[in-house]
Amino acid sequence: MDASLSHTLAELALPDEESRDQAHVWLAFVSRAPASERLAAVLHETYGKLHDLVVWLIRYGQDAREIPQHLDAAREAHTLLAVADGLTVQVLAGHHSPETAAAVLQRHVDHLVG
Repeated sequence: MDASLSHTLAELALPDEESRDQAHVWLAFVSRAPASERLAAVLHETYGKLHDLVVWLIRYGQDAREIPQHLDAAREAHTLLAVADGLTVQVLAGHHSPETAAAVLQRHVDHLVG
């Protein structure tokens, strides 16, 4: 489960050379969404589905006893997605390498797993 959660988040936050262009397009889309109701609606739906996926992965980990039961899956998903979004921006801006960002993200997942 830890590997699935880490992989899912890494795909979001750590653009390699192939996905770097896609990440730039995504950030441009995000920056325009507040000015467009249609884009904002798509963004809201997309983030909602992504949040639901991360919640599901966390609950799966809880069911498998890999993640503590007392943790609020929805709150942890919000945190992980915010970290992944921030790392995406930092990697694209050249502040972090994908490898450094992967280590940061993995520390958050490791903390969640316990």
